[in-house]
Amino acid sequence: MSRRKIALVVLAFLSLFTSVGWLVESRRQVVHNSLWDGSVAQVRVWLRRNWLDLRLRSPIEWGQVEKTAPGDFLVPCTFRTIVDGKPATTEALFTFDARGQYVDVKAVHRSGEI
Repeated sequence: MSRRKIALVVLAFLSLFTSVGWLVESRRQVVHNSLWDGSVAQVRVWLRRNWLDLRLRSPIEWGQVEKTAPGDFLVPCTFRTIVDGKPATTEALFTFDARGQYVDVKAVHRSGEI
């Protein structure tokens, strides 16, 4: 077998292994961080449905999803926001139930101009 064929076989194997690993990881928890950009699908859906002007609130940092004892999921997220016409940042904590359904969101911290 030529080196090129061996390289293609190895590449195909690694590609398959990575894809399977991604599928296993994404199936582990209902609410999870994306391997691509760290975002959380349920939060993105909530933002699209509830904030009409997403330019006023855009995620700048995604925290790690945490599972609580009752089975809920907590998702911290930091946003650029506009408060009283001035740029600011807001740290929010989203809560989703064991099925991935939205429960609550709380602003944990707001800071002044960024």
